[in-house]
Amino acid sequence: MPDSTDHLPPAQYYATLPPHLVGAGLLLRDRRRRVLLVEPAYRRDSWEIPGGALEHGEYPWEAAAREVREELGLDLLPGRLLVTDIVPAQSEAAPH
Repeated sequence: MPDSTDHLPPAQYYATLPPHLVGAGLLLRDRRRRVLLVEPAYRRDSWEIPGGALEHGEYPWEAAAREVREELGLDLLPGRLLVTDIVPAQSEAAPH
């Protein structure tokens, strides 16, 4: 469901989020067990698994599936939870 934050520049979008970000991603492997990594638009010199911040009222597995759908056009059902982390929104680990 689109809202007023849909097309904000990244810095403005992240300013609308709570002080602690909860993120979710999917670890995707092919039949040869190679891992899919993406180069994020906000940090062009690094690679990470596809994913992103949860939206209000969203569960981690819903966010992971949404992010993979948005970033890669893949409609996947997430498997089991592997890891969790919470990052202060203003830290170096947070997307900018």
